[in-house]
Amino acid sequence: MRLRDVCVIGAGPYGLTAAAHLRSAGAEVWTFGDVMSFWRAMPAGMLLRSSREAISLSDPSQHLSLDDFERCQPEPLSTPVARTDFVRYGEWFQRHAVPSVDQRRVELVERDDESFQLVLSDGETIRTRRVVVATGLASFTRRLPVFRDLPDDLVSHSLDPRDCTTFQGRRVLIVGSGQSALEAAALLNCAGASVELIARNHRIHWLAQSPNHVAERGLLDQILYPQGAIGPPGINWVVKLPWLYRSLPPSLRQPIFRRAVRPAGSDWIRERFTGVSETFDCSVISAEMAGTQVRLQLSDGIIRVVDHVIQGTGFAIDVNRLSFLSDRIVRSIRSLDGQPRLGAGFESSVPGLHFLGAASEFSYGPLMRAIAGTGYAARSVTRSVVGDLDRAGATPWARRSTTFEHGLLRVPTFVGTLPAAAAGIALVTQTLSGDPMNFPNDR
Repeated sequence: MRLRDVCVIGAGPYGLTAAAHLRSAGAEVWTFGDVMSFWRAMPAGMLLRSSREAISLSDPSQHLSLDDFERCQPEPLSTPVARTDFVRYGEWFQRHAVPSVDQRRVELVERDDESFQLVLSDGETIRTRRVVVATGLASFTRRLPVFRDLPDDLVSHSLDPRDCTTFQGRRVLIVGSGQSALEAAALLNCAGASVELIARNHRIHWLAQSPNHVAERGLLDQILYPQGAIGPPGINWVVKLPWLYRSLPPSLRQPIFRRAVRPAGSDWIRERFTGVSETFDCSVISAEMAGTQVRLQLSDGIIRVVDHVIQGTGFAIDVNRLSFLSDRIVRSIRSLDGQPRLGAGFESSVPGLHFLGAASEFSYGPLMRAIAGTGYAARSVTRSVVGDLDRAGATPWARRSTTFEHGLLRVPTFVGTLPAAAAGIALVTQTLSGDPMNFPNDR
């Protein structure tokens, strides 16, 4: 059985960009997954929270940006970008950058002393030196224990597929105050449902949006809110530079992470929110069936009876929930509360096993939750994999030279970020010590 260089599991933004960079660097890549499946399954009508400049997928040729895709379309894309348009963009990117994607499911990943073995849904086994896991968030939805015994037709997650028109005239309670919870509330409200949102927070944090193109932004705005920024000034620069985030002590990383990803919603949702009932400083204590409805007791002592509950409760990363990883591999992964501790090149404590996307957020920070992190992750894992192939003599000198030259082209950009990064660090303490709610572009 022939030994492959690397297998990428997942064909969403992180899987596709990693495969594109690995292929360009000369690695033999086998990519598995249903292209953009997580994004296709999201509820109809959803828009992307990130600005247009932050959702271009990274490709080595630099010819497959969202703007490049838009120029190929008969009509301009909406702003904010619609989920359906982003799915079409991802599929277009895949056709050009990763033309061969195997849609068979990976049922099992096991490892011996020399390689990984991937067992596919049709029974075929593949051997590979390295495995890149980029399966996204689908396996990590956080569902509250209080709803565990209730059927799916009465309790769902905010990112489960949903036709909002079927909720017209029905009472819906949404738990949470983040982007997906707020957008679900707005979409259902517009569809004629009676919607109540409850949250443990004392209010909703709305995020003002900056212009979508760098050219439309002033110099100060670009310094305070760099492309793909997450969080308020100071924190956003630390988040944008994962190597910097990793260098900080845990006592500082943890509050930075919490501040950068606190529950919040895009400002454009507000105009669709009129009519949504809001209950704050509150949580669900118990939930039970009441005929065809759900009877809820809230922490404020009030009883609610609703037709449906939507959990906008985000995600909880836990490698134990990746069912295709063998028990032996999972036990060998050094982790904290299920989150893998990763080294250089996003490599886990299992040699040759890499995790990209949200599964890498513990080690590389909040940027890995966003599409804007795909470029850094893809370049980092490619350096690790190709370096290993170089040592094995599998990559010719000419290819290594090209990769090196591409790296040199990034040096001016990298160096240019250093002064801004230094300025960002100076703002971190001030940002953490207060609650700067009024930053105009706090993402």
